[in-house]
Formats: sequence, structure tokens, C-alpha cells
Amino acid sequence: LYSVNPNSVSYSANESAISVTWDASATGAGVHHQLRCVSGSDGSVVIRNVTSPEQRLSATCDSLQSGSKFSLQIVVLKVGGFKPALAEVGQLLTWPLLIADPASRPSAAAAVSHPSESLPAEAVLLLNWTSSAAAGADLLRFRVSSASKPDLLREAAFNSMRLLLSLAETELLSLKLTVAVAAVANKSGLRQEGSEIVIAEQLQMPPGRPSVSLLPDRRAVEVSLTASSGSELLTAAAHADSGSFAAATNSCRPDSGRCTVALQPLRPFTNYSVEAVAELSGLASLPQRSEVRTLEDAPSQPQSVRLDDASSQLLCDWRAPSEPNGVIRNYSVAWGSLSFPDGAEIRVGAKEAAADTTRLPLEPPPLPG
Repeated sequence: LYSVNPNSVSYSANESAISVTWDASATGAGVHHQLRCVSGSDGSVVIRNVTSPEQRLSATCDSLQSGSKFSLQIVVLKVGGFKPALAEVGQLLTWPLLIADPASRPSAAAAVSHPSESLPAEAVLLLNWTSSAAAGADLLRFRVSSASKPDLLREAAFNSMRLLLSLAETELLSLKLTVAVAAVANKSGLRQEGSEIVIAEQLQMPPGRPSVSLLPDRRAVEVSLTASSGSELLTAAAHADSGSFAAATNSCRPDSGRCTVALQPLRPFTNYSVEAVAELSGLASLPQRSEVRTLEDAPSQPQSVRLDDASSQLLCDWRAPSEPNGVIRNYSVAWGSLSFPDGAEIRVGAKEAAADTTRLPLEPPPLPG
């Protein structure tokens, strides 16, 4: 018996079947052919007999496991004690199968990733799936595209259950995305991709962080905002170092990508953290943070001022202002009388004054003549 010519063999697969076509054995009449599909995982064999007299023959092994490797054999048989002629004609993977149930399909969403405590958060495209999403898959291939960007392909191991696409890397900020997924079998050097399904259409991604320029005043900060990508609204908020609540918030709609807001009223000579975000279709970018200190302003009046004239000197004491509004460098003390309205004035350095109360001996004005 002559075995079939392996060069005449062609084959194809889907999720559960392998079809093989070949030229009949040159042995001639009285033979029949047998297609054997041998599982690479458990050694089980699916057999299909072909008795057609045609020169070009075909058969299909069906009800196969998805995403599995099969060795293909064609055997030539003839009754009468002839030894079968077996030909190993190839190896093939069936397609992995994405489960049709929408509840089991992978999902796509915009998210915020915190890679580690030492790395800042970043906006990402988050792709999730479960162990029931596919049968026979070793990888999932995701195709991300938009009207203005070419396809971006990424693969992830099926057992990882999550894939993060950095928006900075993929340059997909502010775009509306289409996300499609296909299951991939990758075994023993063989690769087979299943049918692709779309899991998200017109998925709006958040805008990028705006850039910020700050101009502090005594009781306000002017914030110039520039959108780094498409955005409908830019918002800035000032947070004092001592608290998480916003001391002032203001928003503006960018004109040619730029706009300016004033954050007020703020306290003089106070450290603030300014956070700026961009918004698009209800989605906010990650905040752009900057630090600023407002300028000094005039302090409030000294507290608890008292005079003591129990001796030949006047004793004056006071407490520091409740709102210094900056660094107190010195105090000015002036005094006089009805007879000497011009009086006198001295300056006391802040370091020379006591921390809480200052008692200052004031010499009376000299007598005339």
C-alpha cells in the first residue's frame, strides 16, 4: 500500500473541528482512507473513515476541545491482510473560544492605576476578564483603535485576569475608543487566534492633566491653565497645608486650550497646594499638583496692650497679633502727653520681644527748658 503524499494535504480549523483535504493514495482501487485526529493533551483519537472513490478526498474531525493541539494522521487501509500505510501529515490547534455570554466577556473601562507607593497614579485603559471568559485560551489579544489613531495591539496571559494600558504610552487620552478582543492559543510552538469580538465602542477616555502657572498675591493666587489634550472644563482648587478641604475653587472653559482663574479669598503668607484637573464628558483627568505661598500682608493689631504707670516709668506690654500675615520683624511703640503731643517713638525687634508678652519701660518725655 502506498501512503498519501503529505505535500497534497491541506487543513483548516475552527473552535471545535479540523477539516483535512488530500489526494487519494496511488495504490488504486480497493482501498479506503482514515483520518485520525490525535489529542496532544490526553492522547484520545477521533477517527473519520472515507470510502469515496474520488481522487481528492476530505474529512472533518468535529466535537474537538477548543484551543487544543492535535496531530493529524491519514491511514490507507485495504482488506486482505495488507499492512496499513500511515502518514503523519501535520499538527494543528483548534481555535480558542470566547464565551458568547455577555456576562463572561472581557470588559474595558477608564481607570486610575497606583503602580506603587513610589510611583504616581496614572490614567489607564483597564481591561478585565474572568476565568470563564474563554475556553482553550493561553493569551488574549486586545485591539484598541479610534478614528484618529491606528490600531494598537496588546496581549496578556489569560490567567492574569487584568491588563492595564497606560494612556501616556498609547496616546489615547481624550479619544473615543473601540476595543476588540480575540482569544489566542499558543502551545508547542503553534499559535491559533479565535474570532474577534468588540467589547466596547465609543468608549470615552479622560483628558490629560492640564499644565499650570501660578502667580501669588497677598490674598489670592492667579492660576493660568493650559489643556494638554481635549477638554471642556478646567478647574483649580487651593488646599491649605493643614487641611484637606478646598480653601477656594474656580473653573473656566478653555479658549484655544487656555484660560485663567483666580483662587480667593486666601490667607496671606500661607502655603497652599493647588490641584488642577481637566474634564471631558463628565470624566476628570488626574490632578496636576503645584505648591505656592501667598505674599505677606499687614498684620492685625497687637493683642492685650496694657500700660502700667506705677513707677517713674511707663511699662507697656502686649501680645503678638492673632494674624501675623507674614514674619513680624519689629514693633513700633509711640507715646506722648497733652503737654508734649509729639511724644517719642521707639522700635523693638521681634526677637527682642518676649514670645507671649513684652514689657517695655518707657522713659517720660523730657521737661521743657
